[in-house]
Amino acid sequence: MLQKILNFELQPKYRLQLEFKKSGKTYRVITYVPDFLIYHFNTTEELIDVKGMITQQGEMRNKIFDYNYPGLKLDVWRKYDVGK
Repeated sequence: MLQKILNFELQPKYRLQLEFKKSGKTYRVITYVPDFLIYHFNTTEELIDVKGMITQQGEMRNKIFDYNYPGLKLDVWRKYDVGK
């Protein structure tokens, strides 16, 4: 079902893991940056990420995103599937 779009953002940034230190080494924050955040008139939000191909690292990042942000819908599109 098509929904009317109220607004959108390009490349919003979501933090997946905080920076931390272990054994004297500093590990940087891990972020996820999908391509679009779409705000619908019915107050729902939808994230769209367009990928050329799905990698193992990308799948892992998506799982961590889903765990940290269970209320947000993430759709990952492969470029060659768009328009089908």
